Amino acid sequence: MSTLVARGVVAVFDPTRLRLARQAAMLRKKDLAQHVGVSAAAVSQYENGTTTPSPKVAAALALVLGMPIEFFSADPPLGEAPAATAHFRSLRATTQQERDRAFAHALLTWELAQVMRRFVQLPHFDLPGDLTLYPDDPARSAKQAAQEARRYLDLGTGPIPNVVRLLESRGVVCTRVPAQTRRVFAFSCSFPERPVVVLAAERTHLAAGRFDAAHELGHLLLHHDEEPGSHPVERQANAFASEFLAPSSELVEQLPSRADWSELLKLKRVWGISMQALLFRARELGIMSENIYRRAMTEVSARGWRRQEPGDEGLAEQPILLTRAAEAMAGLGMDIEDISAAARLSVETIDLIIATDRRPEIAVSA
Repeated sequence: MSTLVARGVVAVFDPTRLRLARQAAMLRKKDLAQHVGVSAAAVSQYENGTTTPSPKVAAALALVLGMPIEFFSADPPLGEAPAATAHFRSLRATTQQERDRAFAHALLTWELAQVMRRFVQLPHFDLPGDLTLYPDDPARSAKQAAQEARRYLDLGTGPIPNVVRLLESRGVVCTRVPAQTRRVFAFSCSFPERPVVVLAAERTHLAAGRFDAAHELGHLLLHHDEEPGSHPVERQANAFASEFLAPSSELVEQLPSRADWSELLKLKRVWGISMQALLFRARELGIMSENIYRRAMTEVSARGWRRQEPGDEGLAEQPILLTRAAEAMAGLGMDIEDISAAARLSVETIDLIIATDRRPEIAVSA
């Protein structure tokens, strides 16, 4: 790294980018300070813009945080993106550091997409924009919004083949949460121009992942200014997801009135939603009595199906939009190093964002 480059970056140093990189690395200020050889107070001053690091310290920050030093340049600025609301599912189950890391991952994903669209044409953002709800609106309003969303997206009333692909085809950028933040469930951020949905790392089952994606779609459509994580807002997103994935008009004729596991398993495979969700819908639609529902859920617990049901062998739907964008850029002669230079992100960061299936690959010779 040349001293001239470091000096150029320091001249337009962006304190927001330093905070973002630190949060992405899950480092506290005092830990970063110790690695770099400055005080924790100095790191705070760098992040709030009170002072600017020297070229030598800026280079050390880049090395420790695993970012090209050019990442810290304020050209282009992050703009309004850092102020975007992130709809985390539960604020109590996760630490602030985990949420900061997850949000930083979402923001880096958004910025990578902004760079990629300079070279390839990403799908235009196209979702209904007039479905806003308020926390005191009833659950039926969320269901009506789901029906309207299906009409807008021309989905009919049948099963949705792939929810993640549907979101990506409408310009929503999807990625998976980093491994260090596994307690963070899926969440969404309404960044400028196109939102980002971050899918949970541990939701490896097809039905759970589909519900997560539909739940976050609900937040994007219904909740623009609401406080994230509140029970009313989460209930509305759940009601939206349930109706969006499987319209009541179709389920009412298909759901059994008792715990018929073979029939529920068959419906699970058709609609891509869990048997527990189907039981809940059967009670909600008045097809199954409260007593039968409770006995069924007791049996679900006794059989150990709370965490993994029969029919969970299908892998969760994977994001492919940014992977396909990288492939298209490769067709233009841009390899991962070129993308790294254009985005001013490390190759490792880009791989973390666009990687789809992280299971070890077993080589088999012909």
